[in-house]
Amino acid sequence: MNPIAEPVASAVRRACALCGKRGEVIHRHQRDRLFGAAGSWNFRRCADRGCGLIWLDPLPSAEELKAAYRSYYTHAQTHSERRGFLGKLLTKMEQEYWSAEFGYSRGRPSPGRFLGQLLKLFPLRRRAADGAVRHLRAVPQGCLLDVGCGSGEWLLSMRKRGWKVFGTDFDQQAVDLAAGSGLDVRCGTLADLNFAPESFDAITLSHVIEHVPDPTGTLAECGRLLKPGGQLVIYTPNGASLSHRAFKGNWRGLEPPRHLQIFSAQSLRRVLEQAGFQKITVRPIVAQSVVYESVMLGWGYSDFTRSTRRKWTAAGISRLFNLLELCLVAWAPSVADCINALAVKEARIGP
Repeated sequence: MNPIAEPVASAVRRACALCGKRGEVIHRHQRDRLFGAAGSWNFRRCADRGCGLIWLDPLPSAEELKAAYRSYYTHAQTHSERRGFLGKLLTKMEQEYWSAEFGYSRGRPSPGRFLGQLLKLFPLRRRAADGAVRHLRAVPQGCLLDVGCGSGEWLLSMRKRGWKVFGTDFDQQAVDLAAGSGLDVRCGTLADLNFAPESFDAITLSHVIEHVPDPTGTLAECGRLLKPGGQLVIYTPNGASLSHRAFKGNWRGLEPPRHLQIFSAQSLRRVLEQAGFQKITVRPIVAQSVVYESVMLGWGYSDFTRSTRRKWTAAGISRLFNLLELCLVAWAPSVADCINALAVKEARIGP
């Protein structure tokens, strides 16, 4: 780890940014055990149970927060090609699944298209395949913007699937890495970059909304940039999850000081409504990585986010925990580690 020498400047934040209710402290003196940012923070939860927003207190300033990303994992590309018969078979199953479920056609009907149906027998693999395309249906030659694109690996994969891809990130190191792969990626906030209105068919924020100081303003800008009927896709940790309740201060979804607010299904829907969206679907996402890394934090490990080698005991525990979540999630969606929201911009009526 490369510890950050100077502490992050901060400002006290007692009230919920969505509803104004005062928050109660649920975690005290949390430190950055993953990427070495200096400082100590509390987390508060909104007293309104119908909201459930969790936020960092004190709140780092926008300028000083950049220091917390100096050794962040978005500074590297980690994709590796699957090898061997089983790896190639899984890749084929995913391709056929994406073709059938999301319209990413590979040309003529494939004699192996039944393999896509087989993937449905493996719920964790199927959910990973859904996440690989972020539940986005194919739009031939559609324009896709990924906010917080990091090193651009996901954009490269979507470009292969027919999208015209663009990205933004406020981390210059990540932007430089993505640009080195031939991507059109720009550094700054959405408002700073001043894209033209109605430029995109889809905008995605995968584990980004919890990082931005003004989530309502960011989502409103997404609405301005989307074409009528365009899709906004969000993934974010679920503050009401079973894993948060189980691991408490060791829960991976906290990640101080970069996670400025952590949403529940209710608060994510509320912030989207405040940003002007009306057609909103929120669904639970079971994520093995959240549980695995929570186990590792609970065992006292810290510098493990860049390692491709997994502790098999921790991996086994996380798999069992995920299977429990899968059994419960149909009856209690709030148990899932993460939440996914799909919001569609209303089509204009009239000329």
